[in-house]
Amino acid sequence: MFLHAIGFGIVTAAVMALAAVGFTVQFGVTNILNLAYGDVMTASAFVAYLSYSAGLNPWWGMVLGGLFGAVFSVLLNRFLYTPFIRRGARLFTMIIVTISVSLILQNGLQAIWGTNFFSAHISAGATVRVLGMVFTTSQLTLVVIAAVALAALHGLLRYTRLGKAMRATASDPSWPATAACRRAGSSTLPGCCPG
Repeated sequence: MFLHAIGFGIVTAAVMALAAVGFTVQFGVTNILNLAYGDVMTASAFVAYLSYSAGLNPWWGMVLGGLFGAVFSVLLNRFLYTPFIRRGARLFTMIIVTISVSLILQNGLQAIWGTNFFSAHISAGATVRVLGMVFTTSQLTLVVIAAVALAALHGLLRYTRLGKAMRATASDPSWPATAACRRAGSSTLPGCCPG
């Protein structure tokens, strides 16, 4: 029973790791504590559910949901958060702004969908035993997708010019080259993270 719990924990941790890393990267680079992050992820999940309800394969629905989250986050960053920052808003002010966005998203989603629970039915596939733990092929696919996404993000941050610019921005926002890094796109990519 203990090994089954560990297996379930691995699958859950894979999904949570994606959310946590995205939230951390966004805060580290933009210095915006985006408390609407989870609500953008929820809106993305509803887009995935809509595509599934329309007859699209659930895996493609997840891709559409992720794309929606990325685009919506970039738009939020570009047209709402950035103007506040340019006007000299401090961290506390930005927290209030992101809480406001969070409340708007929560209430908008609740007005559209109500308070019901929704689920998409994905075939679990065959069961696979790994070191005494039991997984389904769908669960293993989610773990692999999460691991590949995290490895790709690590590679981007570690080995690309954009990644170095993002790390420089995160470590010293007052550094003169920071403006050049932001122009290079380092403030746009973290906005994509909730997707």
